[in-house]
Amino acid sequence: MPLSCLLSMVRAFVVQFHSDVSVSERRLAGRVEHLRTGDVAHFDSLEQLLRFVEDRLEADRAEPRIRSTAEECRQ
Repeated sequence: MPLSCLLSMVRAFVVQFHSDVSVSERRLAGRVEHLRTGDVAHFDSLEQLLRFVEDRLEADRAEPRIRSTAEECRQ
């Protein structure tokens, strides 16, 4: 499978963490951006970050143009 299928911009995100983040204490906060849409969210927990990512991935799967590209990559 081509690398372009595995690492598509459709599923790309940029995550920026605040300077006072402590992963060991599970204190996460920052900003996340979905590169395909430009949608941005600020988060104060791992759950909020993952919810944003999950929502955008589900929306991408539901979009016909993106779904057809994913199907081409499976062949």
